[in-house]
Amino acid sequence: MLYRILFAVLLLVSVSAFPVLITLCIGIAGLLLYRNFYEIVPLFFIHDAVYGMAQSRFLGVPFAMTILALVLVLVAGFLRTRLFYVQIHSKN
Repeated sequence: MLYRILFAVLLLVSVSAFPVLITLCIGIAGLLLYRNFYEIVPLFFIHDAVYGMAQSRFLGVPFAMTILALVLVLVAGFLRTRLFYVQIHSKN
């Protein structure tokens, strides 16, 4: 539990201090390391609220990082349940 809190604090620091790519990599690492790492969504929303603007590379969507975080949480949850389901039920 302590490591998850420290990882969330690291993600908060990366939102305010590091470039987008580093923040995205730390967020994806959190999704892979911890189950239900929902901290990524509000922190990416803070990132969008502070630094976000509608850009043509994101199709003019102002909250692109927040939408990406929601998609990543859903995909990580889906993959996690699929992988563990296959792993549990493949043992006979």
